[in-house]
Amino acid sequence: MLLAASALLALLACGVGGYARLGFSLPDAIYLTVMTLTTEGFSGADRLSEAGKLFTAALAARPT
Repeated sequence: MLLAASALLALLACGVGGYARLGFSLPDAIYLTVMTLTTEGFSGADRLSEAGKLFTAALAARPT
């Protein structure tokens, strides 16, 4: 379980870091990473505020 959690955190860090290096803001990088990893997709992201993107990312990453 600890290994899985560590792997997920590493993947999230790499994703956010990668998007940030591509020029995305931190909220956009978090949003894009979570949307990608959860396979939710991110169409319409341009209409969300930064708070909306963070909320959507948190909602999509909720425990099941």
